[in-house]
Amino acid sequence: MGAAPPSPDTPRVAPVTMPVFKGTPIPKEAMTILTKLFDDIEVPAEVKVLAENTTFTGTPEPILPLPHKHFAIASALQGLYGAFASHIMAIRTGNSPASVSVNVDHAGLSLTGVMLVELDDKPLCNALKQIPKVPAEDPLWYLPIKSVVSTVYRCSDGVYFHPHGSLNPRFTIASMGIEPDLEVDQQGAREAVGAFVEQRTAAEMLQWSVGLGIPGDVCLRPAEFDNTAHGRVASTWKLFTPHAHLEDFTPPIRLVKSPDVKRPLDGIKVLEMTRVVAGPAIGRHLAELGATVVRFIASHLPDYGFYFQPDFNLGKRAVHIDLRTERGKAQLRHLLQDADVFVHGYRPGVTDRLGFGDEVLNQIAVKRGKGFVVVSENTYGHEGPWAWRPGFQQIADVVSGLAWETGEACGQDAPIVPCWPITDYSTGLMGAIAVLQGLIKRSRVGGSWHAPVSLLQYVVSLLLTAILRTKTEC
Repeated sequence: MGAAPPSPDTPRVAPVTMPVFKGTPIPKEAMTILTKLFDDIEVPAEVKVLAENTTFTGTPEPILPLPHKHFAIASALQGLYGAFASHIMAIRTGNSPASVSVNVDHAGLSLTGVMLVELDDKPLCNALKQIPKVPAEDPLWYLPIKSVVSTVYRCSDGVYFHPHGSLNPRFTIASMGIEPDLEVDQQGAREAVGAFVEQRTAAEMLQWSVGLGIPGDVCLRPAEFDNTAHGRVASTWKLFTPHAHLEDFTPPIRLVKSPDVKRPLDGIKVLEMTRVVAGPAIGRHLAELGATVVRFIASHLPDYGFYFQPDFNLGKRAVHIDLRTERGKAQLRHLLQDADVFVHGYRPGVTDRLGFGDEVLNQIAVKRGKGFVVVSENTYGHEGPWAWRPGFQQIADVVSGLAWETGEACGQDAPIVPCWPITDYSTGLMGAIAVLQGLIKRSRVGGSWHAPVSLLQYVVSLLLTAILRTKTEC
């Protein structure tokens, strides 16, 4: 029996239509961007040949109608990452390098992170009971107030501000005069936070945030950010910062050739001192290539929520080390004796205060006769007047103007942070490429090498670099 015809009183809903994609097909755009990346990063000739012959497949339109070329850039970065990995594998096996192929749809979906993780063929949200809770995890993580403290609000002067609860939302919420365990729904929680923010100007909110040492920043338009002191420094950045030669005493460490090598980084040891999200993504990429990755964090520090563990800790060994204690410092010195790579996600000067800055690493390297490859990741970059400030992806997106351009593209007169952790995962891929580049440099000329990457570095390159700045036409 067929369906009954609609009643004359039934309201008619206009069909939903997706915007028609008018831009360059993503596979073609990815190839163009990949070749332009050679201007931003030192690429060995062998890697360049592999990258230039990368095959990009997939659908021509972006998987989400966002106004920037995130998906073409992610595909290009995957191509460069694959070219470096193929070259290293060829060195270590003596075989011809494998060709590189990137499905742009898969590259785009890789930016969704934990949303596509499955356990036992079930979506992660249906298998949460199988994952052990993190000891330092705060139950507040699972209340509505936690999520709404980290979003965009309109201040009393009409300017938008993005506070952030960081990994300790209880402190941020309490500092707003709100009961952290407030039992309200999503709307009630948003009204409570909004009541605090909306009584203050954006400048007052920034003063409040910086004074407490918590993440948060004003939602600037691109031109406004460019006119700040930090924006003027950031405008000189390329997508990749060249490696700095930390010391030139240690000899070249060849990439060991063996018939037993199964993956490019087999036998490479990585120490990872990171929190969220881009830093752990660097280590995850290295683990995928066969590296032994040990991620450590102090047991008293809040870590990312347990639902992130299957994604960020994939292929890693996780341990607790407390660098406030002599025992913890001794443990890290012990692990550093055999490490090839040190990845950390801290602001400039923090590792020095902890007793493991460049000078200490150089001393260890020279004494053992083997250099380090160091990659550091943070939010605001490694130079400029804001480099010391804490942040997260959302903060890089709002302060740079990316959120304003996204909001306007969505027809809103307000900034909107992209719905996926795109900046985080793209920066993580940049960091992994920097590690591969550093390992090749160490194998050819010796010494220790350091390359910084940052969330703002990715966003600024997206908005300012000629080949990247043109918005996707949707």
